[in-house]
Amino acid sequence: MAQNPTVDEAFALCFARMDLGASSVFVDPAGHAALKTRYLRSFENRLRDATAWQQDGPMVLRAAFLIGQVAEALAAFHHSDTVTPEMAVSAGAVAERECNLRFGARGRWCTATEPLPGADDPRR
Repeated sequence: MAQNPTVDEAFALCFARMDLGASSVFVDPAGHAALKTRYLRSFENRLRDATAWQQDGPMVLRAAFLIGQVAEALAAFHHSDTVTPEMAVSAGAVAERECNLRFGARGRWCTATEPLPGADDPRR
């Protein structure tokens, strides 16, 4: 049976896919860092299950690609060739509202540790 990647390896895979989704712009590495901070606990919890990545990895990577596409669109709205950390987090918030990745009773991969400041908690 395949082994889960480490948390850092999982994020590296996701950020590579995100960058593919945002291929016409530069994703500021601080955007990756902001997303990692936001979803670190969620990834740590999910990867404790030995079959988590094998079962859910392809959909997690698809969601990362789509986050890149949304972030690229946000950059276009701002006439920017760079995805800022704020744009990356906003794209992640779209995924939080829209994704259906479930992992048993523990919720979704795209569950943030904290709600966005000044916004309703998208997990409701």
